[in-house]
Amino acid sequence: MQQATSDNRRIAKNTLMLYMRMLLSMIVSIYTSRIVLNVLGIEDYGIYNIVGSVVGILSFLNASMSGATSRFLAFEIGRGDSIRLKDTFCSAFIIHIGVAILIFIIAETLGLWVLYNKLTIPSERIYAAHWVYQLSIITMAIGVTQVPYNASIIAHEKMDIYAYVEILNVILKLVIVFMLGIGNVDKLISYATLTLCVTIVITMIYRIYCIKNFDECRLNFIWKRSILRPMLSLSGWDLLGHLGYTIRLYGTNMLLNIFFGPAVNAASGIATVVQSAISGFSANVITAVRPSIIKSYATNDIRRFDTLLTNTSYFTLLIMMVITGPVLLNLSLIMTTWLTTVPKYCIDFTFLCLLSNCISAYASILYIGIHSTGKLMFSSLFRNILYILSIAILFILLKLEYIPQTAYVLLLITQALVGIVDSLLLHSYVKSFNLKPILKNLLIAILAFTISFIVGQKIKGNVSSIAGFFLSSISFVVIFFFIIWTLGMSSQQRLLIKVTINKYVKRVKA
Repeated sequence: MQQATSDNRRIAKNTLMLYMRMLLSMIVSIYTSRIVLNVLGIEDYGIYNIVGSVVGILSFLNASMSGATSRFLAFEIGRGDSIRLKDTFCSAFIIHIGVAILIFIIAETLGLWVLYNKLTIPSERIYAAHWVYQLSIITMAIGVTQVPYNASIIAHEKMDIYAYVEILNVILKLVIVFMLGIGNVDKLISYATLTLCVTIVITMIYRIYCIKNFDECRLNFIWKRSILRPMLSLSGWDLLGHLGYTIRLYGTNMLLNIFFGPAVNAASGIATVVQSAISGFSANVITAVRPSIIKSYATNDIRRFDTLLTNTSYFTLLIMMVITGPVLLNLSLIMTTWLTTVPKYCIDFTFLCLLSNCISAYASILYIGIHSTGKLMFSSLFRNILYILSIAILFILLKLEYIPQTAYVLLLITQALVGIVDSLLLHSYVKSFNLKPILKNLLIAILAFTISFIVGQKIKGNVSSIAGFFLSSISFVVIFFFIIWTLGMSSQQRLLIKVTINKYVKRVKA
């Protein structure tokens, strides 16, 4: 009991530190996106996003290994085997070097062919697009070899370092924005170059921290098949799931480019910025709780494993909904206030992206449970087939002259299907994992969101824009929490919240 309480406090502390990091990143990201869009222009901003998509397609190789590395490091820490932990890190680093080399080869051959032969880029901007592409490859390669170090920080649950380094990252990103306005050099190439420089600086700081604080990060090249084989096996199935996700994500961007040109990619890029900013609220919870879920399974503490999955998935969904609702109610006002020029389709893309965010956040917690068991085959196969099929369907629909918004409607549908299947699979792998509270929580959350949104929409339509913004947002939050409090929480959960609030009030008064 005492250990569980200690773990819960650590999760809360780590979540708080990650929220500090996220808020800084979100504020700067929103501010810099507006400036960069204005400096580069809609066309160049669209080119930057679509060129990055070509390199980003190869990120599935990195993403699959990243999940496996994080899982195995957290697993060994949970077991307390320091020697095997060191061997695991060294093996992971060797694998990531191989992945970086493979990405470089594919990017400089197949990727380069796609850039010159398949994308819609104005001829006078091909030279700049080529340099952005090359710089993006280098940035990607650095990020790949950095994965084991970041995975170590997460596995050790030292989230405060992320908050501290993010302050520097934020400062450097602001410097980039101001430097873009200096001189007569190509703004697009300059932006890509400066972004690479920031990546190098941040990467070196993380590596120095890890080497000084974690024994396993002091490299001693070890090649152990007993470690490599299960890691590659897990990442192999993980790779399938990430392959499909990556094809869907970046394939969507490419199809939009082919059928509608770089201006639509600019709208997609802005929607992605907003989506990433909002998803940061759930990503922080996921990052903070992931090691504890894996360690609970590693130590066979299935009761805590079930509790963490059920409660975290529910509260993550509630966080996402209460943040997303007011944004969706006032999306048009937010966009026109934020951006000098709002790209066409931007508001519709963002609306659909934020809805899919809520589903993705919920499903991501459950996927951690599947990842903990190491049984990824069926989940990865289903994801892979579904995501690739969605791109094929999108291509057909766009050929039939469907509107661009179709891409994001398909995104919403696929995320919902993934969440349903992962819930069923997790129940089949861990019999004690009960689907009834999961289903009940989900239905109540959807009901609360729908009612709150409808009421907020009516209030917003009857008053001026600024007053409507505040009144609709407040009404949404109040109604949402009222429904959740009365219908969506057990008496134990209500008591826990009351006790937590009372403790906080006493500390403030003291």
